[in-house]
Amino acid sequence: MNNTIYKSDMDNLYKCLIAILVILFLSVQLIGQEKNNLSLKSNSIEQADKFNFAVNVGFPFSVNDVPNFGFHVGLSPKWRISQYFTIETQLSFTHSRFDREERTNAHDGGQTNSYNAIFGPRFYFANESKDFRPYVHTLIGYGASVDREYDGEDKLNYATYGLYSFSLGAHVEYKKKFNIGAALEGAYTDIIVKIGYSF
Repeated sequence: MNNTIYKSDMDNLYKCLIAILVILFLSVQLIGQEKNNLSLKSNSIEQADKFNFAVNVGFPFSVNDVPNFGFHVGLSPKWRISQYFTIETQLSFTHSRFDREERTNAHDGGQTNSYNAIFGPRFYFANESKDFRPYVHTLIGYGASVDREYDGEDKLNYATYGLYSFSLGAHVEYKKKFNIGAALEGAYTDIIVKIGYSF
C-alpha cells in the first residue's frame, strides 16, 4: 500500500483550510458587528435580519457512486439585499467513504474529503410574506477535494482535485428559519441533500 501524499497536494490542502478558517472568522465577526450596529441604530427587526447565517448538514451522493458513509456540514453567512436577492457565503466540509465492493461503479474503495469556501447570489421565487420560499443559488470560489482510492494492484493512491469549487442548488426555505434542498457541489462534484437552520 502506498501511503505517500505528494507535497504539492498537502500544500494545496493547507491553503484551502487556511482560506476557509480565515473567511469563517471574518464572516462571523462581520455579521456580529453589523447586527450590533443595526441594533444600536434602530430597533427594526427587518434591518437586523439583513445579516444572519445558516448551519447546514447533509448527505453526499457522488455523481457516479453512492458512498457507504458520508456527511456534509457547512456554515452559510448571508447578507440580504432585497426580499428576492441575497448574497450567500458557504464554508463547508464533505466526507465520503467507499467500501471495496462490487456495487460501486466508479470508486474502487477509499475516501474523499472536500473543502469549500465559496460565495454568490441567492434568488428567491416568493416574497418575504410567504411561509414557503423556494430559491436557487449559484456559488463559486476556492475549494479542493483530496481523494484516496485503491487501484487494481491494491495500492492506495492520493489525488487532489481543483483548487476551485462551485455550488448550484435548489432549496425551499420555511418561515425564514428552516431550509431543505439539494445542490451539485464541490471540486469532486457531489450531489448533496441538505437541511439547515438559520440564526
